[in-house]
Amino acid sequence: MIIMSPALSNPYSLLPTPYSLLPRTSDLTQLRTAIELKTKAFTLLI
Repeated sequence: MIIMSPALSNPYSLLPTPYSLLPRTSDLTQLRTAIELKTKAFTLLI
């Protein structure tokens, strides 16, 4: 059974787009939550 997190289901969150490099707090929080979801998903798979 493959568990897909919302961060992994969004391909744009995996790409280093210029939008993710903008110094906006909303993008930074979304990027931080995406990284946290990815790490949680990987720890669940281990």
